Amino acid sequence: FMDDCDSGGHSINAPPILPTMHESCNANRHATIAMIGGGRMASALAQGFCAAGLARAEAIVVYDPAEPARAALANSLPAVSFAATPTEAAASADLVWLAVKPQQVAEACSAIAS
Repeated sequence: FMDDCDSGGHSINAPPILPTMHESCNANRHATIAMIGGGRMASALAQGFCAAGLARAEAIVVYDPAEPARAALANSLPAVSFAATPTEAAASADLVWLAVKPQQVAEACSAIAS
């Protein structure tokens, strides 16, 4: 399909670069999602994916170094699992979401690049 984007009053018809979340999850009913970052953004995304039927909580693996963030996410979605490192979270995931602040993106990408 094609996406219509509005760019300064001009319509741009561009093909999607990556498959949509829905396509990725439907292609593999057991898709695993890694989330690098486990704070409020990750919690909202994970809850939304589950509520929309795009993922099961059991298929979400999260890395966050902060215990309070992990505890809050585990409280809201008890079936989510946690990894000890970003690399461990991303290693077997079908989809990797960076749920970090903009200033942390480079570090997060470096951690999962190996």
